[in-house]
Amino acid sequence: MIAASCASKSPQPRFDELTADIVPLDYSDKTYITFGPHGPQVSFTSSAGFVYLWYPGNKRSLKCEWKTESEGKRICYKYGTNTYNPLTKKSGGKWNCTPYNYHRVLGKAVCSGDPFSLSNGTIPYVLTRDKNELTKLQKTCSGVIGS
Repeated sequence: MIAASCASKSPQPRFDELTADIVPLDYSDKTYITFGPHGPQVSFTSSAGFVYLWYPGNKRSLKCEWKTESEGKRICYKYGTNTYNPLTKKSGGKWNCTPYNYHRVLGKAVCSGDPFSLSNGTIPYVLTRDKNELTKLQKTCSGVIGS
């Protein structure tokens, strides 16, 4: 159910209906800040095929595998079997793929490298789902996605 204050005259397209852009060749070795149903998330995407996710409520970064499919139009993640997504209520262990534009729609900032040191398994502090977290995060990583 959509609250009246959130409704708009032109509905947002479903992510699987978005025009599929191709994942950029320089997608790896960057840190991405996104905001969506989970709240703010920060991920470092390594060229070695791993992503290190800083997720609200977690006490350390979460390592997963990543790859592209459909001629680079979809990006896929596979988290360990010992992981659980509280929003979808699904355990990890299987590849989950979405159109690359899904990430562009949710994207708030990008920067080179791993400024939060997520690939070490650590996080600077425990994130909350509050949108105000974006301001703090963007002090360290503030590049425009797609530029």
